Amino acid sequence: MKKIIGAFLIALSLVATGCLHEEEDIFGKSAAIRAKEFKEGTEAALAAAPNGWVMHYFPNPTTEGYTYLMKFGTGGNVTMAGKNKYLKNQYKEEISLWEVILDNGPVLTFNSYNTIFHIFADPIDPDNNPDLEGKGLEGDYEFIVLEYSDSQIKLKGKKHGAYVLMSRLADGQNWEDYFKSLDNMNTFLFGNTPNNFYLRVEDTYYTMYDGTTHIFNIVPEGGNRYADGDKVPFIVTPDGLRLYSAFSVGGTSVQDFKLADKKLISNGFSVDGGNALDFYNQAVTPEEPSRSSANRWIVEPAKDMSPKVKAVYDRIVASCSAVGRTVQLSFYYYGKNQSDVLRITTKRSTATTEGYLNFEKTVSSESVAYSYKGTGDQPGLMFYKDFDGFKDFVELVNTDFTVSADEPLVLSSLKMQSKNDPDVWFYVSYK
Repeated sequence: MKKIIGAFLIALSLVATGCLHEEEDIFGKSAAIRAKEFKEGTEAALAAAPNGWVMHYFPNPTTEGYTYLMKFGTGGNVTMAGKNKYLKNQYKEEISLWEVILDNGPVLTFNSYNTIFHIFADPIDPDNNPDLEGKGLEGDYEFIVLEYSDSQIKLKGKKHGAYVLMSRLADGQNWEDYFKSLDNMNTFLFGNTPNNFYLRVEDTYYTMYDGTTHIFNIVPEGGNRYADGDKVPFIVTPDGLRLYSAFSVGGTSVQDFKLADKKLISNGFSVDGGNALDFYNQAVTPEEPSRSSANRWIVEPAKDMSPKVKAVYDRIVASCSAVGRTVQLSFYYYGKNQSDVLRITTKRSTATTEGYLNFEKTVSSESVAYSYKGTGDQPGLMFYKDFDGFKDFVELVNTDFTVSADEPLVLSSLKMQSKNDPDVWFYVSYK
């Protein structure tokens, strides 16, 4: 596919030095003519897409990216659509004006105020950060056109210099559905669990922290998270994600990742969620022993469990239901006892009762073992002694478990399987 690149910029520099005659001899056309042709070609390409373009917009090279859809009319109107935190995560469309002008080269300008787009170039910071007073989000609304074709247009912010990619949107794609696909991918990748990602290429490994911020902190194996990382903004796509700039290892680079085989893959690079057992333990272990965990692993009957476990769990549910209570079991670290516990949460109407049974947790490189201490708080011991099924469930989990993930990328649901009894297994979900 033919790409038109702004090579005429070279000619413009020659004009600046007064070498007009030499420049015409080299290129066959004057810089002015080539600039005019490039401008007209860009305009035609923009207007030729019947369903518009996808813009991967980065306000500046250090910030997360945002997706906009744009349909350019030949009469100077452009219809824009967006859905992001500055639009209260609501889909919005707005019509404004556009033009390609010549300003030391072709520049795509959105030259009338558009409330869903110009917010990034407004000097008033929408987050009310005093450090950004007078600067705002430091975005652009004018873009130098670097390259165009009928399928892709590459731009660069005129003021802040961030690179922006525009790709032709498929003709049959509904705009609102496109943003729904982005929401679904973002929820899958980052909405259910904050596990880190792990980037692998051949024998080289990196940890990808802070994915929920849409700015990865990519740290080499053995490196310090706070001193050795590279901050790499990215944008979610319907197929995976796209880094602001290519990340290179040796002589290999990667920028676009696609979800395939339950991983993010591209060009020999592979991204997964790392070791399920490690994450299981880390997710509920606070830095200070006296502090309770902010998270827990909930026993998930709706996911699946072995018949042996389900028979016991159903007895627990029935015994609680007999007194008008629902029940939830979870594994948790309780700082007050400085103990891992089986947390029992029951509800009757709007009243919630919680109890704890204390366990010793032992972690190895292959498994996690639970051993009931025979102690707990008053509500926990009441459930254990007086309600059917709890003693038998404690006996079932009083064992050594392997931990695995059906989804190796997102570790929000993990399978716990007894090493001593293959008929004892169930799933836990992260919360």
